[in-house]
Amino acid sequence: MNNFYKHKAINGMECYLIKKEGFKKSYCGIGTKFGGNNLKYKIDDKIYNLKPGIAHFIEHKLFAQKDGTDAFNTFTKLNSSANAYTSNDKTVYYFTTNDDLKKPLALLLDMYYNPYFTNSNVESEKDIIISELNMNLDDIGYVYNEKILNELYPNDDYSKMILGEESDIKSITKDDLYEAYNIFYSPLNTILYVVADIEPDLLFSFIDSKLKNNSKNEFKAIKLSNVSSVKPNNEIYYFKDDRISQTELIINLRMDDVTNKDPISCELLLGVFEALLNVSSKLYKKLDKKGLLLNDVHFNVNTSAETSFIMLTFTTNEPLKIIKIMKHELKHLSFKKLKEEFIEIYFRHLKAQAISDMDLIYSLGDKALSLALEDINYFDMNELLINLKPKDISKYIESIKNSKVLATISTKN
Repeated sequence: MNNFYKHKAINGMECYLIKKEGFKKSYCGIGTKFGGNNLKYKIDDKIYNLKPGIAHFIEHKLFAQKDGTDAFNTFTKLNSSANAYTSNDKTVYYFTTNDDLKKPLALLLDMYYNPYFTNSNVESEKDIIISELNMNLDDIGYVYNEKILNELYPNDDYSKMILGEESDIKSITKDDLYEAYNIFYSPLNTILYVVADIEPDLLFSFIDSKLKNNSKNEFKAIKLSNVSSVKPNNEIYYFKDDRISQTELIINLRMDDVTNKDPISCELLLGVFEALLNVSSKLYKKLDKKGLLLNDVHFNVNTSAETSFIMLTFTTNEPLKIIKIMKHELKHLSFKKLKEEFIEIYFRHLKAQAISDMDLIYSLGDKALSLALEDINYFDMNELLINLKPKDISKYIESIKNSKVLATISTKN
């Protein structure tokens, strides 16, 4: 933490450096607090709507350069590896390199702050993005997860595909891209994160020299809610497809009172289910003894600014029996029913992972930037993780008990 530095760039952008002395590899990432599900915003009491897929489309086209080259190829020539991604609430562009980072960093800043959208390059990109969409739609797991989100958050922007539908992609114009870019790629809505062995004064002065002609645009937009529904469409949803080889049950718990305002809410929720459903737990042994499980139980948590959901995945031939048992267990869930030794083991794993991540340059940079774009300080979060005690998970027991439950069952037709 003594090697963590902050800087407000000349154009107002927040910059952070984690100085890793003795490390050859560097990470540089820049991101905006604008993602695939941020489709409604307000400026001066007027509400605007963006087309689905717009954030992802900008991600693709921001690599286009005015001289006709592709920044991806230029990064490669500079001995750096670049990429980008769009999630529901952020878009990130980054590179890693084992060489001097200044030239690729200059390129990263130039492409981010100087977009080049034309009618022709927008039209030519549509087939590429539609091809990417079709590849996703050929993946049965992707389709199933999209159906779950649509059932869990019916008609919400939160459940819309980040790439958009094919009709959305075809309708996007150069003007649409510039509208979204000019609003959300403001320096005041942007964060730059660097993990490298470089002196902070040298880094920050270099950044300012590259941004001296960049305007300090005021960020006026207010992102509006992307969750307006109050509950899932159904209690049980059947998904049928001939490509499914084994029956799978996913119990989804939607909790609108749990958000990422608690930076470790995801870890605490996972802790509950690590204790409840690990292979040594009483509940797991009960399900296994009844012959209801064909594999281990898997679970994951997704937290955002407005909601959270948990997915408990069971491979089973008796999904209805598991639903009945799990509803009873969740209704009567209490901290006393969870073995503290299981929680302790999980917490030790979290702490060990946090320590090892400090030496994984890409993982460290990506996680720190991603959290910063959610207004979470990486080091504050680690401090909370280090000081975790089993009892800390109890504050989310009631949220889990009161969650809105959607059970999805995937089977062959």
